[in-house]
Amino acid sequence: MLSLHQFYEKINTPEGKREIIVAFSNIDERDPNQADNFFQTYCVGQWNADRASVIYHQRDYIGRIDSYQDLLLLLKKNDKEKFNKIHKGTPYCFLGWLYFDIGDYEKGVFYIDLAILEDIRMHGTYWNKSPATRLLTLEETNGDVEIHKRLVKNIKELLRLEIEEYKKLTKESKLTSIDNFVKNGLKNPHHRTIVSSLYAYILQQESLQNLMKLKGEESGSIEPFLIHFRKGTIILETILKETYSSLSGLTLANILNDPFVIKDSGLKLLDSGKVGSTLEDLVKVLIPYFDRGTNEPQNKWITVAYRLRNVTSHGLPWSEIIDAATYKRLYQQILFSIFYIIDKKYS
Repeated sequence: MLSLHQFYEKINTPEGKREIIVAFSNIDERDPNQADNFFQTYCVGQWNADRASVIYHQRDYIGRIDSYQDLLLLLKKNDKEKFNKIHKGTPYCFLGWLYFDIGDYEKGVFYIDLAILEDIRMHGTYWNKSPATRLLTLEETNGDVEIHKRLVKNIKELLRLEIEEYKKLTKESKLTSIDNFVKNGLKNPHHRTIVSSLYAYILQQESLQNLMKLKGEESGSIEPFLIHFRKGTIILETILKETYSSLSGLTLANILNDPFVIKDSGLKLLDSGKVGSTLEDLVKVLIPYFDRGTNEPQNKWITVAYRLRNVTSHGLPWSEIIDAATYKRLYQQILFSIFYIIDKKYS
């Protein structure tokens, strides 16, 4: 592999570009090992160190991301057909790890899924043992690179803490992990997207909590938090549509009001029609009202999650109502709705 300086010098000189293009043109597109060797030669490697332990001027995430993306763009521009055919799992996986590590979870999900698709296409049955897939199944071995092991440990710990909180509020829960749900149909790209997006939703909560700590007395924009809620409700709706596939063409309200779903899942939307339609109404009126009632917790969660979906679909309101505690409470209303479905249908 190259250092960042070596790669920069190579890709920015005519001689270096020619060397890369010649090596690329010599790859047998049917042989994934040749492509892997090419990327091992011309990539700059993964980032292994824990971010907080590295002095500021040596945190070279952006340089590594740029180098991978510049290399891929150069190859695609030179020969798009060959680019599409060779195995690109190595750079895609590295980019996924890096984006997860800097907190850009959307791009992390995008690249990890691309890496898995490359492994399925070129590695056959080995795909489920590849690093990208084992990030989704939260598996690690001594031979894994440090960044993979660190991400797996972080996701596992966050899941453990949230499941503990969930179980304090539910009766007869069997949920100890989400492994059964994760591995149920993992070869289906639709399911993989749900899993990776769920991890990103949980990881991003930690990132946004840190963001909340940095604000002063003024509230400022709550766009990142609303988008996060919106993402969580989309994941929730998608899991419901995957679980009750015969109803996948219906709206969320129609699915939740379906008699079979109510009986099978134990979920029921509570009457909240008399509560206003704003975020303030949700936080100041609906949640306190539910807290005083005797309704089953899963029905409170799903109703708040459903209302949040509507609130975040029709604008970006500026609000002083979102503080750290309120944000965490709303985040968990969505997450615990997801956990309840997994607990009920996949445990």
